[in-house]
Amino acid sequence: MKESDDLEKILDSLEGIEKAEPKPFFKGRVLNKLENFSSEVAPNLRFKIKIAFVCSVIIVFLNSYLVFDISESNSDSTEPISEFAEDYNLSLNTVYFQDQEL
Repeated sequence: MKESDDLEKILDSLEGIEKAEPKPFFKGRVLNKLENFSSEVAPNLRFKIKIAFVCSVIIVFLNSYLVFDISESNSDSTEPISEFAEDYNLSLNTVYFQDQEL
């Protein structure tokens, strides 16, 4: 019997249910807030996009400068290595024979 009493209480509580209604002009107020929010964010977003673009351009130019600078310095740095190789008679054409005595 207790289960049927609980079921009756639950069903009785459903009798007072009404359709929910928003306050008047709810849609207009929400749309107005969305428009104000987007107008406040848009200039800030444009500024951030400009800053990101300028930073990326600076990084690209800096990287290209460093790559070309390193490649030029590498061409100059091979000269001391070649002098060292000549001093110690080291070259790609050098063949070492283990069977021959010096």
